[in-house]
Amino acid sequence: MIFNERTEIVKKTELAMLTTKGDIQRLIDEKFSEWDSIHESGSDGTSYMPDGYLLNNLRHDIIQLRVRKARLFDSEVVGQLTFDGGEVQAERNIPDLLPMNWSADNSKAQKSAFLKNYFAEKYQVNT
Repeated sequence: MIFNERTEIVKKTELAMLTTKGDIQRLIDEKFSEWDSIHESGSDGTSYMPDGYLLNNLRHDIIQLRVRKARLFDSEVVGQLTFDGGEVQAERNIPDLLPMNWSADNSKAQKSAFLKNYFAEKYQVNT
C-alpha cells in the first residue's frame, strides 16, 4: 500500500527476499533518511496522511528490518573488526513513536496551501 510517492510499507514478502546484510542495511538507511526528511520538512502537499502516521510506519519498517538483520546476522558486536578491516558501528536509535495526527510545522502550511489552491482552481474562487 503506497501512502505517497516516497513512503511505502515494506511487505512481508519483500522482507523475506532481503537475504544480504548490505541490502538490509541499505534499506534501513533509506528508511531513516525518509524519516528524517518527513520529520524536518513534512510530507509533500499532495499526501492526505498525517506526518505522524507516515513516520510511525517508517519506524515500524526500521524495527522489522532490524529484526530480520538480527536473525540472519546476529553474531556481530559493536567494536568488533570486520573481514574487510572495518569496525562494527553502533546502530542509530529507533525513532520515538509519535501521535498519529502529528504534523511538521511547514507540512501544515504546505497542505493548507495545496488544498486552497486546488479548490480555488476547481471552483474558480479568487484567492
